[in-house]
Amino acid sequence: NKELAFQNEEKEKRAAELIIANKELVFQNEEKEKRAIENKELEALSDSLKLASQYSLSLIEASRDPLVTISTEGKIMDMNEAFANITEMKREKITGTDFFDYFTDSQKAREVYQEVFAKGFVADYPLTIRDVKLTDVLFNGSVYKNEKGNVLGAVIVARDITEQKRFETELIEAKVF
Repeated sequence: NKELAFQNEEKEKRAAELIIANKELVFQNEEKEKRAIENKELEALSDSLKLASQYSLSLIEASRDPLVTISTEGKIMDMNEAFANITEMKREKITGTDFFDYFTDSQKAREVYQEVFAKGFVADYPLTIRDVKLTDVLFNGSVYKNEKGNVLGAVIVARDITEQKRFETELIEAKVF
């Protein structure tokens, strides 16, 4: 009888352990299903972010105007192909260099840089890019911020006005003659 009572107690303990193990297995399966759903949601979000990034990059690259992002320290962080083409340099070589080095008047370039960060934007600021033909441009730019509102850098777009300047000069010369 003592042996049977002992075995019954052991069986009850094992049965209780099996009940606990079964509950743990159910919990783990539920957690696995939750993770699978979360992973699918993360993949969908990741795909959406990739698409948005590709879309943004396509817009940036579609611009024939040189576009450059600069850090708060004045270093070039990124640019579109038009900027690389106008400077006739590879992107890798331009990245990390000083923004001011690409203009005939580096002091004026420094002023536009300071104005962008002081005001948050700048519009139609005239500069000349130091390239093979000295391209006259009007700069438009604005700062960009992180989600906390901290300024990370600025995006600058240069509109080539070389043709406009040439027409202006021709018009002035025509008036004089």
